[in-house]
Amino acid sequence: MKKYKPKIYNVDIDGTLTYGTSWTAEECLKAKPRLDVIAAINELYRYNAITIYTARREDLFEATMIWLRKYNVHYHNTNFGTKPPGVQIDLDAINKITDIKH
Repeated sequence: MKKYKPKIYNVDIDGTLTYGTSWTAEECLKAKPRLDVIAAINELYRYNAITIYTARREDLFEATMIWLRKYNVHYHNTNFGTKPPGVQIDLDAINKITDIKH
């Protein structure tokens, strides 16, 4: 049996886990979730490393964490700032989310 090597997936929030973008705490808390994408990310979480990354400012950290918990997004790490190394799942790649296999 072939041994599976886990991958690192970096998942953007705005436009990927949510519809649209959020630049205030209120917008972060009210952002509409993309439930199909969240379900796919949660499936990837079982066998891979998930980092939630965003260009949101640090002052939106608390509102962002509340939103992630509210919608039960599974992840191992967060990154506010530059894109970390690994497979990027963002607005540009969102149409390929159903093609991802673990």
